[in-house]
Order: sequence, then structure tokens, then C-alpha cells
Amino acid sequence: MKSITLPWATPTLSKQPSFTRQETERFSWLTRLSDIRKPRKALFLNLAKQLKWPSEVFTILDLAFKSGLTRHYIWDLQGIPANLLPAFGFAMGLFKRGVTSHTKDPFWSPLKTPAGECQIDIVSSGEALNSVGVSRALGYTQDQINSLADLCTVIDENILDLYASVFKDNGQIIVIEPTEKNKSWSQVSRILSHWLDLGSPKNWLIVGGGITSDIAMFAASLIGANVTILPTTLLSMIDASTGGKTGINYFPFGKNQIGTFYYPQKIVVAPKFLETLPRREILSGGAEGLKHAILGLNEPLAAELALSLKEDNRTALANLLGTLIDTKVSIVAQDSFETLNIRDALNMGHTLAHALEAFSQEKKVRNPIRHGEAVALGLVFDLLISEKNGLLSQKKFSTFMDFIKESGVLLSVPDLGKALGQKNRGTLATVINEFLPYLFNDKKNTLHSGNFANILWIVPTDQKDSFPFFKKVTITLGQAQSIWQHLVFNILTPK
Repeated sequence: MKSITLPWATPTLSKQPSFTRQETERFSWLTRLSDIRKPRKALFLNLAKQLKWPSEVFTILDLAFKSGLTRHYIWDLQGIPANLLPAFGFAMGLFKRGVTSHTKDPFWSPLKTPAGECQIDIVSSGEALNSVGVSRALGYTQDQINSLADLCTVIDENILDLYASVFKDNGQIIVIEPTEKNKSWSQVSRILSHWLDLGSPKNWLIVGGGITSDIAMFAASLIGANVTILPTTLLSMIDASTGGKTGINYFPFGKNQIGTFYYPQKIVVAPKFLETLPRREILSGGAEGLKHAILGLNEPLAAELALSLKEDNRTALANLLGTLIDTKVSIVAQDSFETLNIRDALNMGHTLAHALEAFSQEKKVRNPIRHGEAVALGLVFDLLISEKNGLLSQKKFSTFMDFIKESGVLLSVPDLGKALGQKNRGTLATVINEFLPYLFNDKKNTLHSGNFANILWIVPTDQKDSFPFFKKVTITLGQAQSIWQHLVFNILTPK
């Protein structure tokens, strides 16, 4: 068994170049008091009751989105009545995973996470996936799992179906249907309702892929639960479960717009789960792995991963888990709460990806695009930006582009068209104009969300001295349209 330690500190502003006065604007909430006090939806009133929060939290969040605020606005709370400040504190901690205020402590929020560390255990790929093996890895005996009143298991319904003998329903299980649609306040309220019915257990075991951990960790963060994660997909093993990011979608404003930074006490990675994953899920997770390799300009890792994905070699993939997780952890440990500009590297491929996912959901297609599939397209897009701006040598550009193509992570033109609700290559080539609103709402935007020039793209570069090798750039709308058309006509396969 291999163990990796992920430490995290508390957020700090003193070293934060992206929150300088030149790059921020203030938004005064004093003029919006009458709107904050308007009646709220029944769902939000119920959530406020479940969490014992002021109900104004949810109105403030809604107004922040409708006002076009980005993460880099300073929330000016001067003149706000004292009885509303707690509501603002919660809203500040949730809006795009945290914003600053004019107060002495710019990251003041009741949701602020104290420093700590998480232990990541990668068990042997030969470890039997049964109740004994799982309980041993988790640090519990099976008797404890069956009898511990202060433990609830939040689990992906597909995993419960596949491994019923491992995760027997002992009355302490909350089942989740892992869909993007369920990354919502209503699903969080459902989880909390079950949790309250179970007697509000303090310890949570979260079992599932990236969507399950996003939703369940978000719910856990709101009530301060102690969490152990057992990731069951390649994507969640190497990426989603190891970064402390939680979140839900907030349409029509996009993916992961509301969330927190909240770290589990332990993560147990069991490679055996890879054996029953559909190939589509393997390729989806593989795209995130290729991102890690590109961030390190690590050609040998990218080559090995691409070959493993191409051949669908689950044993080879299991052997790469430690290296891929190490890469992610080494970035997260330097910038636990995304306040020092280092962790921005992990958003490579995600500016385009999140817009594609949100647009695919909006179109209500039968098989919406998976997160990793969208990231694969985003990686190609960012590589093209880097190459066209002279930020990456032609050799490295060609090498990493070839690895992405050979791995099989890219959708074909027909499959992408179906996922985005487009009937032919011609409409697919211009569809970027339709998902522009989701690009505008990207969390990395610095100022006005309606200006394309403020959209930040995280691209690879070999013109940087230290890992991770990335740069933030902006491009024009015309350049983005041209790159997207090149991707559709020249990169993706026609079948």
C-alpha cells in the first residue's frame, strides 16, 4: 500500500497577486437591501431550516449571480445591518467557492476551513474488493461499520448495485443518482433530510465518482462532517477527490458556481474499482490524467498513459495512479484554497470544458458530454492557443497533441454533435457562439463577466522555470471561433 499526505493551510491574501486593487472592483450591497428581504423560494426556506442558517443567504447568492459578479469583486458590506452579516458570511463562502470583503479579514466566512492534512492510501491492486478488504482499508472493522451509529455512507446508486455485498444497507446509507442535473440545491436538501432522519451522524463515508463526491462533499462541508472518500472512477481517484473542491451547478449561470473548499480526513483508492468501469468512464478520467502530465511537461508519463488508455490496460492504469495523484497533490499542497495563483494550473482545459458541459445539459440531449470528454477538448483548445501564441515549442505541442489523439479520449465529430445537439459538422463548427454565455460566467473571469477579453485560458508553456508549467492568457472572440473551427475540422475524426 502506498500512502500520500495532502496538507492544507488556511487561505491568505498577503501573497495574492490576483486580488490586487488594480484587478478588483467593489460591489456595494447597501443598495440591494430591499431585494435581499424579498420572499424566498420554499426550497431555500427548507435548506435554511435544515442548516440553521439565515434564509437571506440564498437570496444574496442569487442576486450576486444576476448582478454579473465575478470571484474578483470585493463585497462592500459597509452600512449593512448587523443582523444580515451572518447571511453575507455564508454567501461569501459559497459564491464561486469564496470571495473577499472589505473587512479586516478578507476571507471572513463561517465556512472557513482550518488547516489540516488528508491521508491518501492507495491499496494494492490485488486487494479483494469485499467488505473485509474495504473495511480494513478504511480503518474500521466490519462490525464497526455495521453498528456504528455515528457513521453514514453516501453512495453512488450504480456502485451499490454492483457491490451490494460490500456496502450492505444497514439503515445508514444515503443513495445518490450521479447526474449533472443532481448537482443542485434540491439534491443537497434531499441528502440533508436523510442525514437528519439518521440522527445527524458526524462521520461520513462517500463512495462514488466525481459527481457523487462533488455533491456529497459539498453537503458535508455545510455541516462540518468528518469525511472519508472511497473514489470509484479513474477521474475521481486521480483528480476529483484529491483537491478539496466541492460544488453544485447553478443554472443558467453554469457548472460548479456554488461550492466550498473542504478536505476529507482520508481517501482510500482501491484500483479494483477500475475493473468494472465502462470504457467511456476510463477515457473520461484519462483526460484528467493527460492534463496532469502536460502540466509537468512529462512526456514519458503522457506516453505511458496514452498507451494504457488506447489498449484499455486497466492493470497499467492502476500502476500509474500513484504518480498521477502525486502530481495533483503537489500542486494543491502549494495553494490549498486557490488564492496564490499556483492552483489555477489545474483549470487547464476547464474553461472550455465547463461551458461545453453546461451547454450540453441545457440542450437536454440523451447522452450529455462527460466531464473528462469535455476536458479532452479543452486541452486541445488550450494547446492550440499556446502554440498560436508562441508559448509552447512546436515539438512539445505536436508531441502532446499526438498523445491526446492516440489515447482515444477525444470524441468523434458525430458523437460530439450528438452531445451538443448539433446535426452536422457545419453547425458544430459555429456552436461556440451559442455557448458563449457559459464562457462569460467562468469562475476565472477577472472583472466584467460579459466581456470576452476577460475570459482567462490556462495554457501549457515551456517558457516557465518551475512546475506547474502554465500561463494565463486572453484571446479575442475571433481567435476563439477560429481555434474551435480548426478543432472541429482538423483535429476530431469524422467517424
